[in-house]
Amino acid sequence: MQLTTSSYKKIGVVYGFLVILVVIALGVRFFQSTKLKSSDVTKETVKTKTSDKKVEKKADWTGNISLVSDATSYKVGDNIDLTVLFEAKGKKLDGADFVLIYNPEILNAIGFTEGKAFSIFPRKDIDNEKGTVKVTALDSTSKEQFGAEKVTLGVIQMQAKSAGTATVNFDFSAGGTNRTTLIEQGTSQNILGLAEGITIRVTE
Repeated sequence: MQLTTSSYKKIGVVYGFLVILVVIALGVRFFQSTKLKSSDVTKETVKTKTSDKKVEKKADWTGNISLVSDATSYKVGDNIDLTVLFEAKGKKLDGADFVLIYNPEILNAIGFTEGKAFSIFPRKDIDNEKGTVKVTALDSTSKEQFGAEKVTLGVIQMQAKSAGTATVNFDFSAGGTNRTTLIEQGTSQNILGLAEGITIRVTE
């Protein structure tokens, strides 16, 4: 049987229609595949950003350090005992440092007595010109994690030099490792999150 011209035209139209359908199907499939890959990349990016944030917060700043005085006010010439206390609940420590800043026109530091929480104190520097006390303690004597109670790091002996009000503060920045610190065993992270100074009042 011979095909007429109109039959060829009909067959051509059918083939053309089929080709168009195939092209559309391939286009849809390609678009869906591209969208899926884009979604996967976005999810990976979000996961990476979340992970980065967790890494930034790896330090656990739960420790604190503070000063306690043996009286509320003093007279010129009086001796002053300032006890340095720290808390590191649930932590083991490799060491601790503190840097105190005070007004040398009102107070003079005259000594430091070691506490029993650490066995080595390689630095005990007093500078009454600048008004600083710098102490480093190493090798915790505690074999267990510290509890919730406050532990004595040491006692600073000072003398009231002249009348006035002076603050004694820790040089401190959360996460810093070169000033006032509580260094966690095993991570070498500074876990100190709070440092509380004290105000000393001296009268004539």
